[in-house]
Amino acid sequence: MSIDRSDAKLDRAAHPDDPRVLVRLAAARDGVLRGLVHALSNRVGTIGAVAGMLDPEAPAAGVAASVLQGEGERLERLLEEFRRLASEPSATPEPVHLPDLLDGVVALHAHHPVLRDVACPIDGAAALPPVLAEPAAVADALLAALDAAKGAALAAGGDAVRLVGTLEGDAVRVQAVADVVDVAGAAEAEALAWALPGGAGTAWLGARGGGVSLPTLASGRRAG
Repeated sequence: MSIDRSDAKLDRAAHPDDPRVLVRLAAARDGVLRGLVHALSNRVGTIGAVAGMLDPEAPAAGVAASVLQGEGERLERLLEEFRRLASEPSATPEPVHLPDLLDGVVALHAHHPVLRDVACPIDGAAALPPVLAEPAAVADALLAALDAAKGAALAAGGDAVRLVGTLEGDAVRVQAVADVVDVAGAAEAEALAWALPGGAGTAWLGARGGGVSLPTLASGRRAG
């Protein structure tokens, strides 16, 4: 799969508050939020149905208790994903272990009501060093990148994208990309690149996806 490097033209960068950036980030959050609400409704509905049927003396009480325990565990996971989505970016970068963050972003985007069936394996994350970044801002950028990549893949009849992590000098590059070529709106999408909070890296959105470039923790500490 080829890697999209059109974002390198940072002389065309957008400001983080550019309406084009905000619209793309908001659209990604909205899609995921709708999926999470649907999943939460399913869990609550199942618990309500089972609880309404529960008779402590009935032979099926053990089965019902098992179902309720499973639904409770799923609710806990949903609540954790709601918390992740609700996190607000701060101005202060911090040490970040990328494999955990990337797993969380992919799991969160898997709730998207339209794009959930587009698979997204993660390549290279385990070998990446810690980075200096603002986790919520990185997660927002990667959710939007997955939106773009999965949307492009779906439009082209594909069923998978990749989230690829690579170490390039003192920076870690993570990007979501769909292996498609002809995508409408490529000119507008390729122009979107912006700085992340605290000057800790950049983010971009292209026609086939997007990603982030983040300083390694070691290089960030040297610069500080």
